[in-house]
Amino acid sequence: MFSAGATVVDGWTNGWQNHHTADLVVTGALYAITAATPVGWVVGGAYFILDMTIMANTGKSITEHLFD
Repeated sequence: MFSAGATVVDGWTNGWQNHHTADLVVTGALYAITAATPVGWVVGGAYFILDMTIMANTGKSITEHLFD
C-alpha cells in the first residue's frame, strides 16, 4: 500500500507520467498475486530487488525505462 501511495505523491508532485500509471498497475497485480497465493511474496520480492538494482545502476525504474 505504501508503494502505491508513494507513486501517487510522486506523480502529483513531479507531474503525472506514463510510468506512474504503469507502477500502479504493476503494484495492483502484485497485490492480487500475493493475496491469491504465497508465491506472490516471491514474485513481489524479486520484482522489488530487480527494480531497485536497475534504479541504482541507471537512475530510472523499470517502468520509467519501458514507458517514458
